[in-house]
Amino acid sequence: MSMSAQQHRKHGPSSADVEERFDLPTRILRVERDQKADGTRIDYAIAQAEREIAGQELQRSINAIRDRIILAVRDVRKNMAQRTIAAKNMQVIVEDKALRQRSRFAADDLADQRLRTRFFELLARAPTYSLLQHLKDATDAGNSACAENIRFEFQCREDRHQYAATFQMILDKHAFRDPVEMRKRLANIRRVADEADARITDLLGRCTVIESENG
Repeated sequence: MSMSAQQHRKHGPSSADVEERFDLPTRILRVERDQKADGTRIDYAIAQAEREIAGQELQRSINAIRDRIILAVRDVRKNMAQRTIAAKNMQVIVEDKALRQRSRFAADDLADQRLRTRFFELLARAPTYSLLQHLKDATDAGNSACAENIRFEFQCREDRHQYAATFQMILDKHAFRDPVEMRKRLANIRRVADEADARITDLLGRCTVIESENG
């Protein structure tokens, strides 16, 4: 089956797809992964074109190579541009104001303080080993307020060292949900597209120069 046919085949949305639409960190992770994959495809196409250009005799036209690279990267670049737009839209959600709200239990200061104090009281009565599951539940739910308070409580426990490796493993596994990491990934999505544009522009510019020199 051709690539275009595969792209246009219709599938019903899986439960994972539906969940991802409402899970911003997971969506960002997936968009970044796809963007990097397409960036690699463009790098390969350009490298191949550069080898062909180097092997061309001066009297031969460079038009075929230029047209071939344009065709090869056209759809890939279109997909990358769409992801860049999506990244800009997601950046609006991952703005400072939204992130501050995610780190709170309530918008109202008094309510936030009351709920935070209550949560600390509950954590104080929980055994250290149970904080591991509480952290996993909070990070799975994307609840930054709970996760940060659990992390603080864990650091205050004298017996934390026997659970430290597992606790850190949970944090590392869910690091992509960290607001700072989300910002980095969104920046990477845009950077990969910019670098691909620069390489394509450079190659086409060299093709034009070679054509001019060999009239």
